[in-house]
Amino acid sequence: MRKIIILCSLIIFGCNGGSSSDGAVSPTLNEASQEQTTSNTITTTDAIKKEIASIHITYSPISGISEPKISFQSALQFTATAYYEDYSKLDVSKQVKWISSDQRVGTTTSAGLLKGVNAGTTAIMAQFNGIDSNTIDVTVTDAEIRHVQITPKSGNANNLPEGVTLTMVATGTFSDNTHQELQRDALHWSSSEGAVARKIQPGVLKGINKGRSKIEAEFHGVTSNTVEVTVTDAVVTKLRISSESSDLNIPAGFTQPLAVTGTFSDLTERELSAHDVIWSTENTSVATVEDNGIIKGINEGSTTVSAQYHDIESEPLTVTITDTALDEITITSLSDEANNVVKGYNLQLIATGVFNDGTKRNISDEVSWSSDDDSFAMVDDSQSGLVHGVEIGRAVISAEFDDRRTDFNLNIEDVPPSFYVAMSTSNLPSYFHKFINKSGEISSSDYVHLNLSGSGSNIIASVKTDDPVRKQVDEQGQVIQIMRDDKNNVIGFSGYVNVLVSSKLHHFDDKAYTTFFSGYNALHNRQRNKTYHGDIFYTPEVKIGEAQPKAEKSNISIQFDAPRSACLMTGYEELTCDNLVTDENGVFSYILTNKDGRRYGDLKIHFFGENGEFATGYIFSDVPNKLGILSISSK
Repeated sequence: MRKIIILCSLIIFGCNGGSSSDGAVSPTLNEASQEQTTSNTITTTDAIKKEIASIHITYSPISGISEPKISFQSALQFTATAYYEDYSKLDVSKQVKWISSDQRVGTTTSAGLLKGVNAGTTAIMAQFNGIDSNTIDVTVTDAEIRHVQITPKSGNANNLPEGVTLTMVATGTFSDNTHQELQRDALHWSSSEGAVARKIQPGVLKGINKGRSKIEAEFHGVTSNTVEVTVTDAVVTKLRISSESSDLNIPAGFTQPLAVTGTFSDLTERELSAHDVIWSTENTSVATVEDNGIIKGINEGSTTVSAQYHDIESEPLTVTITDTALDEITITSLSDEANNVVKGYNLQLIATGVFNDGTKRNISDEVSWSSDDDSFAMVDDSQSGLVHGVEIGRAVISAEFDDRRTDFNLNIEDVPPSFYVAMSTSNLPSYFHKFINKSGEISSSDYVHLNLSGSGSNIIASVKTDDPVRKQVDEQGQVIQIMRDDKNNVIGFSGYVNVLVSSKLHHFDDKAYTTFFSGYNALHNRQRNKTYHGDIFYTPEVKIGEAQPKAEKSNISIQFDAPRSACLMTGYEELTCDNLVTDENGVFSYILTNKDGRRYGDLKIHFFGENGEFATGYIFSDVPNKLGILSISSK
């Protein structure tokens, strides 16, 4: 009978020894919008010259990673935003000159896409007619792609009508256990039945004929999962225009997105891509509508908006443009922790405009967002109001429109919002991902509840039971260790606790059991040719009627060998491990053998910390009657 005997936690212990030239910038900013430049100005079709005050670049942040870091096989999208003296802004990502300080590390495209080349660090900036943007340092790693997962971005792959498009999203998992959405045009997409579902753009499919087709994507030799697409012969019979807001009174100068839902001949409904329909307004002097379905108020009055798909036209939607003026701006957060964001994670802010007629509306897309210090918090210009925590500290996030401005004080914290937790009771493992709630409880198993309390670097862990009268935590029989990085941030924990249980009829202890647990907040790849070492605490299996166990302690070291991906474990047991397997969740699995060459069990281990210097693990063993935890000290 196999039993889980080790739940371990480790810390590392060393054992072995674009071109930067200034080129001319084309005077044409955007021919489609007929915008031109003269010196540092933009002349629009309204013949209004707009002086550029500054250019600011941001990147699409990767959740769980505080600073920009990509694999040499992947890419990172940057956005350049021009801010003008009249407080307006414009996306100029395709008009600026993008510069990478070290093209041996990463190169940039004309649209601001940084492509990894080799491991190293490069600085990214944008230039426009002598104006330099801010600079962002990007780390390119040598991590390789391990797994690719494709899913529909929206819509139902099991019901794709002929002529309708379906956009796919690809997520890559790399050897350092980071996850990143991949650029669709960087993958090779395939459809098993091109006559059924055809690729019209990278990652965008179009239903052609009724039938089924299997969709896959390949990225640097790694093939994704398969998504089966079913194309139906249903056709659109009706269109309906809708808006997220029920208020269709739009102040002049502001915008509102519209959506189109199609009703098909099989009575199903599906939201159509705004780019797939033809938009029109009855009176363009009152309001205009762009190809993406965003309507903009021009002058006071009323007009109607219509959408056409093939030969089907929607009912006109009446919109009213008002001459109300913006009085003030308020900023709120879509989080219970309103003014807090964790380092490496995102926080969505909403800017609400309060107008002189008392009405309120979401103006997050209209305002200019900024951070007073990008080294602590960065605002993603491509996603209005999305803030990324970069470093522990404070930042002021501002939203500005015309001469109206408001500030939002933001705290960037070091407490991870979630841990991956492994717990073991009654010799059975339990693995799950658990968010920390307001009470601090992050995990529970059987009758034991593990809590975190405190804030910042003063976090402590504690254990309690659901019935303190009959189930008592043995204060002398518990060990809880907190693991911190070099900045004293909590990044993991481990421990065990003995629980004494009394029956309703007896005053003495009927039984006792031990619960082991460990957790970490961010996976990382293991360090090769290094020795991880620490202390193991273990006890014999507890049986009913026996006294509480006394934990025994032993030293343990695990040396990982790079060429053979093997390891040697000494101290608690002298074991060797081989046959490394890494799954898509970042779990390293080894087969353990004892010094006689006989199978001992399986070692499963996770690595975490900025450089993989910590690890938690557990051993499935054929040897019964043992439970244990392996915890590490940096001493």
